[in-house]
Amino acid sequence: QGRWRAHVEAAYSLLSEGGRMAAILPASARNNPPLKGCEVSWSSVYSNMFRGASVDVSIMVVVKNKGER
Repeated sequence: QGRWRAHVEAAYSLLSEGGRMAAILPASARNNPPLKGCEVSWSSVYSNMFRGASVDVSIMVVVKNKGER
């Protein structure tokens, strides 16, 4: 239900300038990126990678730009 967004925002707030983080997120997050003002890259979409969960996921990598909060 969108809980991933709160986790990503909290982790991002802990990064130093130039810091990098990665997160495995629902593939739908690619259409609604949680962060602005940073460098974001996405992996391809992975389907059926977790037993018992039929969710498609993608890996987001973020680099915090200088001066971003």
